Amino acid sequence: MLWQASGVGANDDGLADYGQVAEPACAPRLAAEAALIPLIKAAFPGMLLSWLVSTFVGAHGGSGGMLNIQHFHLAGNDFAASWTLFVIGTSLGWALLKMME
Repeated sequence: MLWQASGVGANDDGLADYGQVAEPACAPRLAAEAALIPLIKAAFPGMLLSWLVSTFVGAHGGSGGMLNIQHFHLAGNDFAASWTLFVIGTSLGWALLKMME
């Protein structure tokens, strides 16, 4: 058979068997890389949540209780920020992104 000599065999149904298609030679994703990328993506919604809630709650000098909103005065502008809200928002965003993988 000409097919046998070229490395192509025949199945039981008489059709040619061309074998499996080779996967592209890509470097596998490292475990640290797989967890780090969603964490970096989740930092932006965490910053946005922290900024919005801190701005509204801390607008009149409120501390937000457990949110621990801190007030800063920088170059004539007042800012309010909360590390607690940033960590909570980033954790929620990271969990949602990991669930979507």
